[in-house]
Amino acid sequence: MSTSDACCAVAQDLKGLTLAKVVYVGLFYEGRPEGGWDFGDLHWPEVGVELTTIDGEPYHAIWDSEVTHFDLTLAKGPISDRWLPLRDTPDQARSWDVSDHPRWQPFLGVPISDVSVLTGEVGASATPQVPVAVRIEASGQPVWIIEAQPKDASELDLRPDNFFIGSDEVIVIFGDGGAQNLGLPLP
Repeated sequence: MSTSDACCAVAQDLKGLTLAKVVYVGLFYEGRPEGGWDFGDLHWPEVGVELTTIDGEPYHAIWDSEVTHFDLTLAKGPISDRWLPLRDTPDQARSWDVSDHPRWQPFLGVPISDVSVLTGEVGASATPQVPVAVRIEASGQPVWIIEAQPKDASELDLRPDNFFIGSDEVIVIFGDGGAQNLGLPLP
């Protein structure tokens, strides 16, 4: 279950571990250009991110609907355990290794110094506080995995009026500035 306590426990497990591999998971769309996920400090994998440690242990962050309509799950194990299309209908899913991407290089091969889970209300004001973002820091640099999607795919400027926080997609933001522009507080 995607509770704040469960996500925070996994975040504590990740502290001090060393990442060896990062994989993005998304949907397959005909006609979507290869690399249509890379927008500089913003990456848009859609479904989630799988992180593998140097010991071969996989962790993942994925949008989910365990607690409320949309929440973020941070869990230990392969992302295919949670997102079954990757396992059951791979022709409808896609995954790609982004470990070689220059934006991920500072996070690989060095211990993770900090992991924070941020919570917020999603949808109606009566919903509980649920995880909406994970902030990982290594080599003095932060990367955010956020349950969010652009309101308009042609307008990817990182401003709160351009993104839905708490949705059925995931974005990755490198650095604290973009996350703060979306209205997310620093931990």
